[in-house]
Amino acid sequence: MSGALSAISSLTDGGLLSSLLGTNLKDILQASTWRGIGFVVNDCSMDVQPSIVVHEYPYSDWVQTEDMGRGKMILSFSGYLKGDPASFSGLLSSITSFGATSPGGGIDAVYKKEQPFIDAVNKIRGPGKLVHPTLGSVAATCLHAALSHTKTTIGTIGISLEFVLVDPNANKNLFGTSTNTQLTLFGHSISSLVSCAKNFIGGVTGLVSMGLNLVAGVVATVGGVVRLAESIPADAAAVFNCVEGLGFALGSTVTLGRYANGNLTQAPPILAQLPVGLTTQATLDQGTALLIAAGVTNQAIVAASGASLETMAANFTGAGAANFANAVQALVATVSTAVNDPGDQLRLLSAMASYQPPTPLAGASQTASLIRRTALCALAGAVSTYTPSSSNDAQARLAEITPLYDAEIEAAADLHDVESYSALRDLRQTIWDDLTNRAAFLPELVTLNVPAMMPACVLSQLVFQDGSRENEIILRNNPVHPLFCNSTISVLTF
Repeated sequence: MSGALSAISSLTDGGLLSSLLGTNLKDILQASTWRGIGFVVNDCSMDVQPSIVVHEYPYSDWVQTEDMGRGKMILSFSGYLKGDPASFSGLLSSITSFGATSPGGGIDAVYKKEQPFIDAVNKIRGPGKLVHPTLGSVAATCLHAALSHTKTTIGTIGISLEFVLVDPNANKNLFGTSTNTQLTLFGHSISSLVSCAKNFIGGVTGLVSMGLNLVAGVVATVGGVVRLAESIPADAAAVFNCVEGLGFALGSTVTLGRYANGNLTQAPPILAQLPVGLTTQATLDQGTALLIAAGVTNQAIVAASGASLETMAANFTGAGAANFANAVQALVATVSTAVNDPGDQLRLLSAMASYQPPTPLAGASQTASLIRRTALCALAGAVSTYTPSSSNDAQARLAEITPLYDAEIEAAADLHDVESYSALRDLRQTIWDDLTNRAAFLPELVTLNVPAMMPACVLSQLVFQDGSRENEIILRNNPVHPLFCNSTISVLTF
C-alpha cells in the first residue's frame, strides 16, 4: 500500500508526468475562481490597451497621438469547469485514456457547476471578484463567456472567458443618483436648525450662569431684526411679484408667457381656493385678488410674529432660551412665507442671513448668530423651490449665497461648534450640488448684435425660429418700443 501511495505521490508531484510533459501537474491544473466558482485555466493572456487617440489630417503623411491616460486591461482565459475532487484512480484513468480525457473528474459534479457559473456571469450585476493565476484577487467585469461540450472531453465543460479590470473604489453609478432635492435640503435644514438652537441655548445658559444680564443685548438685537423682517414683505419687487403663479391655475390650455410664473416651481397654495370651472378671465381676476389678499395677511402675520419675539426678548431668561429660539424660527418662517417669489426670498432673506448685532452687550452675539443661521436654513428652502431662468442666473445666485454660508461656517469653526459647523457644511454642499446640476441643463444667456430698429417678433423668429417668444425679448431687453429694439440684445441660447 505504501508503495502505491509513493507511486501516486511521485506521479502527482511531477514524476512521470513531469518527464512526459516537462512541467508539474500542479502548474497544469492552475485553479481560478469567478464570484467564488472555480475553474481550471489552460491558457490565460493579458491585453493592456493604453488610451491613445490618433489624430489624422488630410494630405498629411503623419499622424499625431494624444495620450488620454491609463487604458483598460483585458484578461482572457481558456480552460474548463471542475467539479468536486475525483478519486486518484479516476483521475489517472482519465489521463491514461488517450481517446477521452476527463481532467475535471466527476461528470455529475461538473455539470452541476454549469448553471451557477452561467448565473454568475449573466444574472449578477456589477463587478465581481476574480482570482487570477498570477495577479491574485482582482475586481473585474465579465465581458464575454462561452461554454462548450465535446465528445473527446466527456465530463468537462470547456470555457472561454474575457474580463476587464475595474477600480473597486470607483463610484458604482457614473451618472450619479436621482435624489429629491427638496427632501434633501429639508433634511439638512432641520439638522441645521436643531444644531443652531442647541448652540444658542448652550451659549446663553452659560452666560446666565456667570451672572450676566442678557436682556439689553437680546432686546437690541431683536429690535433690529424685527424692523428688517417687517420691511421684507413690503419690498417693492416682492409686492409686484406677489401675483406670480397664475399660470399654474390656468393649466396648459392658456399661457401667460415664459415668465408668468416667475421663479416658482408650483402654484401658490392660496390658489387652491379657486372654484372649479371658472373662465380664464374669472380665474385671473379671482386669483389675483386671492394673491393680493394673501400678501396683506402675511404682512400682518410677520408684524405679529415680530411683536411676539420682542415681548419674549424683553422678558428673556436662560430658562426660556428654547422658546425664544422657536420664536426666532417662527419669525423667519413667516417672512419666507410672506414673499411669493423664491427669487425674492433669496434676495431678501440674504439680509437676515448676514445680520450683525448692533451692540457688543452680552447675549447680542449669540442672538444674532441664531438669527443668521435660521435665515440660512430658510434660504435653503427657497433654493429648493427656485427655478433659475438661465444657467447664468443659477450661477449668479450661487455666487451670491455661498459666501453667506462660508462666513457662518467659519464663525462656527472659530467657536469650536462642531455640530453647527458640520450641519452648515452639509447644507452648503447640498445647495451647491443642486444649483450646479440644474445650471448644467439650462440655456445660457448670451449677447447678440442684430440689425437696429427691428421688431421683437421678427427678432424672436430670427433667433429662436419661434415668433411667440417676443415677450421674452421685450422683458429681458426693455426696448423703448417693441417695434424698435436695440442693436444689442440678450437672449437665451435655446
